[in-house]
Amino acid sequence: MNDMKYGNDNEPRQAGCFLSFRHASVASRLRRLFATLTVCALTAVNAGQALAVERLRVVAAQTAADTGLIASLAESFRTRHPDVSIDIQSVGALATLDLARRGLADVVITHTPESEKLFIEEGHGLLRTTIMYNEFAIMGPPDDPLKLSRERDLATVLQRLAREQVSFLVPGKRSGTLNKLNELWLMAGIEPNWVGYEISNASSAATLRDAALFGHYAFSDLGTYLVNRGVIAGGVIPLYRDDALLRNYYAAIVVSRERHPQANQKLAERFLDYLVSDEAQDRIHRFGEERFGTILFTPAAGLDEGLKARRDRAELARKNQELKLMSGLVLVFVALTVLASLLLVRMRKLEKIRRRGEERFELAVAGANDGIWDWDVLADKAYLSPRLKAMLKLEQPDNFIANPKHVLGDRINPADQPSLLGNLESYLQRGEGDDSFQAEFRIHSDAETRWLLMRGKAIRSPTGEAVRASGSVTDITDRKTQEAVIEHQALHDSLTGLPNRALLRDRLQHALQLATRQNTYLAFLVMDLDRFKNINDTLGHHMGDMVLQQVGARLQRILRPSDTVARLGGDEFAVLLPVTDATYANHVAQKIIIALKKVFEVGHHSLYVGASLGIAVFPEHGQDAETLIQHADVAMYLAKRSDSRCAFYDPQQDRYSVTRLALEKDLHDAIDDNSLELYYQPQVDLRTKRVVGAEALLRWKHPQRGMIPPDEMIPIAEQTGLIKPLTMWVLNTAMHQCDAWRRHGLHLKVAVNLSVWNLQDPTLVDALKAIFATWNIPPSCLELEITESAMMANPDRALDVLTQLNKMGVHLAVDDFGTGFSSLAYLKKLPVHSLKVDKSFVIGMAKEENDIMIVRSTVELAHNLGLSVVAEGVESQEILDLLARHNCDVAQGYHIGRPMPLADITRYLEQHRGDLFDDDASTDNNHFRPGPALS
Repeated sequence: MNDMKYGNDNEPRQAGCFLSFRHASVASRLRRLFATLTVCALTAVNAGQALAVERLRVVAAQTAADTGLIASLAESFRTRHPDVSIDIQSVGALATLDLARRGLADVVITHTPESEKLFIEEGHGLLRTTIMYNEFAIMGPPDDPLKLSRERDLATVLQRLAREQVSFLVPGKRSGTLNKLNELWLMAGIEPNWVGYEISNASSAATLRDAALFGHYAFSDLGTYLVNRGVIAGGVIPLYRDDALLRNYYAAIVVSRERHPQANQKLAERFLDYLVSDEAQDRIHRFGEERFGTILFTPAAGLDEGLKARRDRAELARKNQELKLMSGLVLVFVALTVLASLLLVRMRKLEKIRRRGEERFELAVAGANDGIWDWDVLADKAYLSPRLKAMLKLEQPDNFIANPKHVLGDRINPADQPSLLGNLESYLQRGEGDDSFQAEFRIHSDAETRWLLMRGKAIRSPTGEAVRASGSVTDITDRKTQEAVIEHQALHDSLTGLPNRALLRDRLQHALQLATRQNTYLAFLVMDLDRFKNINDTLGHHMGDMVLQQVGARLQRILRPSDTVARLGGDEFAVLLPVTDATYANHVAQKIIIALKKVFEVGHHSLYVGASLGIAVFPEHGQDAETLIQHADVAMYLAKRSDSRCAFYDPQQDRYSVTRLALEKDLHDAIDDNSLELYYQPQVDLRTKRVVGAEALLRWKHPQRGMIPPDEMIPIAEQTGLIKPLTMWVLNTAMHQCDAWRRHGLHLKVAVNLSVWNLQDPTLVDALKAIFATWNIPPSCLELEITESAMMANPDRALDVLTQLNKMGVHLAVDDFGTGFSSLAYLKKLPVHSLKVDKSFVIGMAKEENDIMIVRSTVELAHNLGLSVVAEGVESQEILDLLARHNCDVAQGYHIGRPMPLADITRYLEQHRGDLFDDDASTDNNHFRPGPALS
């Protein structure tokens, strides 16, 4: 805190009379003569009397006071008022208002707009007036490693700092600089919570010096930088500045005498009047050049609407006083002289108001990033701001153009002309004065296309005719580009770039509508790769992904531009052939089979894949999308059993639906007969090497078909409504076994997977309470695993259910983390306890550095959120060691133990019984080692 005092309590007031005749008119000279005589008379009465020195307490933000500007302004004011003593106290931006609230200030100069408004609303201050602004800048190392100085967009700069997680110092929480920075983070959609982002709790100057000392990034106003430039010694320099969003506006506030009786409100108002005067504003403008050799502060009193209103009121009061004086002199001057004088005063006032209005408008237009337009509809002439002319590539020097609709039409994309110009004309003729106009359109600029958003509102005559319209034009190219990217990602497969199931279904619907109207055919093909699972299992998922990419590329080369090839998931693809009969569909299918028989060169491997295709033709095999897809799928299974590898749908051979119905019945019976079985896979704590849990996995051994895989059983249960009783059977069986283990001294947590349908079940929570009560076990013995996709199907419902389960004490885990589409913002809201890393990332850790980075980042993210991490798919000691090295909490996989039936898992747990207790025994049996019998 710095204190400065200006003035001398013993200095007498200098008396004097000053006569000035600036106007040529006689009336003006007489008015000034009368006022001057009055002042001289008052001065003569008080001549020789010593006046008491008045004291003015100024509390200013340190960022402005440290530059010396406040002291310079105070000294200039004291020169004009030698009977005034000025104390200057410099503190943080928010602290200025705190001192004023305690009655320790008469006038405050600070730069925290929201806090200033609150200060006024609380009644502590009045006459808040913007007096100037300077600029903030992003400070950083002189070599600018992130190339921030090349950027033109502030949001891009902030996002790059956040993405690179640079070391970034900011001042204390009571700092106006920090408030401003937080506004910018919020504007850029960034949560500044990375490790290197540090709030120093020091002043802006101290924070900047620390950043220079350690080569960190910082956020500071240029005044603080220039004041400390010698100490900083080039450690940091401004990297990004000259952005309207970085402007730092300073306001002066008079402390209310009504709220604080000790405040010298009258003197504070005089000082405020000086701060907004032309002399003080000019001094502010020149200060930086004189002190630091560069413009530092920009006067801004002319932008303050409150000041403008007060000046207008003062001007009106002054004019009223002049009129009263002129009335007293009316007996001396002839009526014509009085009338001429009044007319002259009025003309000058209107001219001054006009000039100020033009200046304000020009300043606002120059500072706006949007283009501004004002159209006189009746005269068909429009004003275009310089920014708008630049957007439209207009070269003419004049800002006014005739026939603006024609000029605009010449520059927009021809495809957008009918819509834009038609909607604009319709809006002008509607006669509805309360609504506004808005339209998006494209313009061609050199080799690129820019998207613009036009908004406006019309002023209408009493008859509803538009006579004038004004508005703005915004460049929305970046937003449109982002929307296109997001839309593409939502409708395309991320691996192959092909349309996904959603886009394929949409195109199939449109093709069906067109074929129905035109009475034509179309074909729908479903294709499944042969031997792909062997490639995945033998060479790994990375090689499999490369094969899928090459398959997608080959299919695209075979098909017509009007055809659609899509990836449905896994190794399954689909092809839509519009305006196609069965003959051509068979021709395309044979081309696909031949193309996929050719060798695939992947890495150092030469691979042969092959495919099976099923074909359904509209309208013979189905007249809606669902039927065609289902029948093409049935045909594909028929093709797998045939030698041709290609088959059309044949109702006579559609045994799939019969089989499915039989499976549905058998599954229902299996649940009722308790003929299902749970397998258990052990989970090991990587720090203690102890077995801490087991995941329960459902198995169904069909009497005729043998073991039914879960990926065939679960979809049937979900689609037929059996998922609820099936899940209840699994939960009840798992908790029963957990109780049996606990009674035998084996304390484990059992993990069970939940389906998306279970989260929509309103009875789930009550059913779990009943199960816990039945087996008399605590809810903490159960861990429920839910995939990201299941939670995102209905986020609000999922959050409600998970919150209730968490309150019960049930452990919650996000399964297959990293493969879904949940956002971190949503993840933070979830009351989960752990993340389960998908095995595709874990398996690849031994060979792929990217997978190691993904797993390590997931572990760090989870720990930062207070969550534990479970890694599945541990198939080697090397992967287990890597997970332990990167602080993973729990692991499971074939290297630790395969999924086992009840007898085998019980024997396994007995072999590792020492791993199940929290005793202090340090025998070898207390540490996990992959068992030779069951691992």
